[in-house]
Amino acid sequence: MDWTGRRTYAGAYLALLVANWAGVVLVLIGQVTGAPATAIAGIVLFAIGQAGINGLAFALRRAPVPAVRFDPKASNFSRAWHRLTLGLEVPGALRALTD
Repeated sequence: MDWTGRRTYAGAYLALLVANWAGVVLVLIGQVTGAPATAIAGIVLFAIGQAGINGLAFALRRAPVPAVRFDPKASNFSRAWHRLTLGLEVPGALRALTD
């Protein structure tokens, strides 16, 4: 994905990805320890991260997203969402922030 000129999106993406995975970790910790407050905080963080990543994928759907052999017929939104959620765009987003 081309992050050129999308420095704000890159920063938001990195923050949302951290929130997403922090939410997953907190939910797992809450399940292991039986602490409902930890699990609820994790659910909220995960929901914020996923909602933001969905919004970014929708905003970036016109950007060229590389097709791989597993999803040649997928829409740009679908490809963008998968790449953003899996963290495959972290190096490009970091480059956009440091340039």
